Amino acid sequence: MGDFLKFACWAVNTNTIKEVWFCTSLQSQADKNSKGNPKAKRLHQNALLLKSIWIDIDVKSNDATGKHYLTIADAWDAITKFRAAVGLPQFSAVVSSGGGLHIYWISKTPMTPDVWRPYAEGLKA
Repeated sequence: MGDFLKFACWAVNTNTIKEVWFCTSLQSQADKNSKGNPKAKRLHQNALLLKSIWIDIDVKSNDATGKHYLTIADAWDAITKFRAAVGLPQFSAVVSSGGGLHIYWISKTPMTPDVWRPYAEGLKA
């Protein structure tokens, strides 16, 4: 098991961690967190390599604007119908973000931003 999976398993089974964040790209710069440990400076201009494209789907049960899904079930139904309608492959990972869903398609090969961008823009379109 890789270091990331070991950490994820540990984080799920401890009471000392409330939230886990991860960066979907290799970043060229780092800062320090509050404990002095390195953390990526997550900025698009610092991205060197990316291994996924993703969609962030917001859910707000009291949304009157029509910009958000009202339930996780509504969001899930919409993304699965969208994926099938446009012929995308099955999702690699789905994360409940606490405010919706994060849907990932993970590549076996790291992509430079110039190679990644057309995929991301196509998904956005």
